[in-house]
Amino acid sequence: MNTQHWVNGRRLALMLMTGAAAAWPTNATLAAREDGQPVGLPVLHHAESAPLWHRLAHFDDAMRENATLDVELSGDATAEERIAAQEIAARWNNGGYDDAINALRALEAGGTRVAVGTSWKEPIPLGPTGWDADVWIGSPQIWADETCLGSYGTKLFAAIRWNAGDAMGWSLHISTDHGVTWLETYHKYTDPAPTTLDMAVAFNYVYIAYVWGAEEEWGRLSRLFCSNGQIDYTYGNNGIWFVLHAWPDDIREVDVELGTSLLNDRFVHYYAIQTNNVIRHFHQEHLSGDPFQESATGVSNAWEGLDASIDPNSRWAYPFVSYIGVDSGVYVWRSSDVISLGTFTGTNRVTSISSHVLYQTTYAILAAEGHTDFGQGIRYWVSRDNGDTWAPSWLAYPVSGEGDYTMPAVNASAYGFAAVYQQETGSFDTLFYRQRPGLSVSSPWWEDQVAANDYSLETGSCTAISDVPVIAGQEMHAHGAIYLRRPYDYPPYKIPYFTRAPGPGGYCQAGGQEYTVGYISNVTVGTINNSSGPSAYSEYTEYSTEMTQGQGCEAVVTAVDAGPDFGCGIWVDWNQDLDFDDASEAMDVDGSPGEGPYSAMIIPPFDAELGETRLRVRVSDGYPAPCFISDYGEVEDYTVIVIEGQECPADFDGDGDVDTADLLHLLGAWGTPDGDVDGDGDTDTADLLALLAAWGECP
Repeated sequence: MNTQHWVNGRRLALMLMTGAAAAWPTNATLAAREDGQPVGLPVLHHAESAPLWHRLAHFDDAMRENATLDVELSGDATAEERIAAQEIAARWNNGGYDDAINALRALEAGGTRVAVGTSWKEPIPLGPTGWDADVWIGSPQIWADETCLGSYGTKLFAAIRWNAGDAMGWSLHISTDHGVTWLETYHKYTDPAPTTLDMAVAFNYVYIAYVWGAEEEWGRLSRLFCSNGQIDYTYGNNGIWFVLHAWPDDIREVDVELGTSLLNDRFVHYYAIQTNNVIRHFHQEHLSGDPFQESATGVSNAWEGLDASIDPNSRWAYPFVSYIGVDSGVYVWRSSDVISLGTFTGTNRVTSISSHVLYQTTYAILAAEGHTDFGQGIRYWVSRDNGDTWAPSWLAYPVSGEGDYTMPAVNASAYGFAAVYQQETGSFDTLFYRQRPGLSVSSPWWEDQVAANDYSLETGSCTAISDVPVIAGQEMHAHGAIYLRRPYDYPPYKIPYFTRAPGPGGYCQAGGQEYTVGYISNVTVGTINNSSGPSAYSEYTEYSTEMTQGQGCEAVVTAVDAGPDFGCGIWVDWNQDLDFDDASEAMDVDGSPGEGPYSAMIIPPFDAELGETRLRVRVSDGYPAPCFISDYGEVEDYTVIVIEGQECPADFDGDGDVDTADLLHLLGAWGTPDGDVDGDGDTDTADLLALLAAWGECP
């Protein structure tokens, strides 16, 4: 199998933990050696963490003032304990830090199980950083056990479960620059550590599902704001919802997903595997504040490997839950059906599933480890029909002498399918990335795997993959991933690192879900005059027209059943960089919003690259953008051939001035193409006005 290296951009020269970032009680400055190994890490005095009051006592003055405190208790805490917890938070948040610490110490000494959360008023940065080596996330002082990665809007979100030391618990981190820098916005301190963690991001909120190590019968859920990463104290009990009480059983794993119903209602979905092998499913209407309602799954053979997926942005989405059964089978639960995909023959009992809705059809991919004649590989199954059928194949198949492949994580999105997985390769263990552009069976095949990590990872540890938001003016990256690294000089630690994948080879996907409403019936531009019927997306790149730099070419678009709130967008990729984000690439469209017809004057700039490039036309409900799947409408792509033009088109004799000689030439060519200035193929009043406006020396 061909292997390339995943290349990043800039050199990471120095990494600092400012202040006591990530709530470490000292103000140590942390650098990175040439090999990326952090230096100056504090030594853990014991594997178990200090009491929570002791951790708060070591906050310096700046950290105390920066932290808004919340106190989390047992699911069956007494009324007296709840009052005491409220008083501790109130004292701290009103500046009575020492009083709050003493009260927390007394509460812990009395045997009350407590967790403490800190919302950072000013998020704590890890920096300065650069981008060539991978970027570590969060506290580098202790070890992480589980990571989650997601995106919303222009932000990336990472949730990390810390398993030891004074940062034991979980934390939330945000990046607004493709993962180059990260900010810790919230930290939940627990003792013992959570046993399982999952995250979902959508609808302006981050949901964190977790189980305390001290209370494995309770399934908990916290909600935080996407805007600042801080806890939403209006949600449930002070930002926490006790979703599930499994007693007399415990909870092995949890998963949280966000979905949209056919009526466009938004729901939070919470899944759990209990120690009696039952999968339980609870749902709550988003923002309602109503209690969670349980829906029976009928699954009673689940062991572990829980993962779930719902495309939160589509009301046509099917929910999927994957798991490994007590009989070592790989299973998918879909609403009321349980589908067996075969026998699990790997080492780590982990599944990963992801889905995306395109044109009212749910596409899904599931991956798990599998044994081969030459060692362990990565199997996957793909469904392109809402989960009715699943086609199996291999993502990674070892040849003789290769190390085992482990721990896959997959992603389905508008880009297509993507996956990361690990390989035991010796002194440097590798995180590989593969992508398959497009979701349909006719899409290009999987690209060669790419080595994605700058530092050797801890094989058998968790990995996570997510879309990376497209940010105008920045290099495009399709996916990001998190892996765990165990530094060789500091064997107690496992540190999470973030790395990015290059963008897909081709233009972004776009189209309409319900494409019979607002579809494009005709596009006329230059020599193109194409009439067509309804389709979500149509690639008509075999139709082309020439356009000359600096000269206008009118485009007219008509649509069927477009409403008054529909819009039309027209874009041309003038610099041929496979996107429509650059200056002058979006046209001003007359008649938009409205029912159409729509028109635009397309004028190639003089710095437009010569040759063939992409013209995109879309009609959709709401504001049109070049790269998304709308509820209604259609997208069509065509080819424009850019021809070199004169920067002074009214200078017919080429003497560098627009003067009387040029005016006489235009008047003599009236009604023919010979005096055409504006590029419409005719010499008329518009050309005369353009010539007069350009009168004098050419620029």
